[in-house]
Amino acid sequence: LGQKDPQKAVHWLQKAADAGHKSAWGMLGAAFMNGEGVEKDHMKAFEWLQKAAQAGNSDCMVQLGEMFSEGTEAVEKDYEEAYEWFEKAAFAGSKEGMVWLATSKIYGRGCEANLREAREWLSKAIAQGSKRASALYEQFFG
Repeated sequence: LGQKDPQKAVHWLQKAADAGHKSAWGMLGAAFMNGEGVEKDHMKAFEWLQKAAQAGNSDCMVQLGEMFSEGTEAVEKDYEEAYEWFEKAAFAGSKEGMVWLATSKIYGRGCEANLREAREWLSKAIAQGSKRASALYEQFFG
């Protein structure tokens, strides 16, 4: 958000989001999640992130997966729901989604553990330049 006046940035993001600009939905969700320019509000963050994710924003799919993986004031911890969002993000091409999906498959969180599939998803994320995927691959399959 605008470093000079984050509150003003949120004001205009809210107007854009209310007018249906999909790119503003995820940015507004992140603002509420992090308390940038607004008071932290995980419920509002969840609502905007979910709207953006359902419209195809893979970064927001990952953020929703993280919310369910950790549990927040807005959602209960739910590894199966987290897995579903990570899977959607991975299939949408998100390298972060691929890493989270692989991690879920390594530990069997929200799914059955499957090291072969985890290795495949990490390899795909590595091909997209994910350093985190490289580190995990080395750790588990090195």
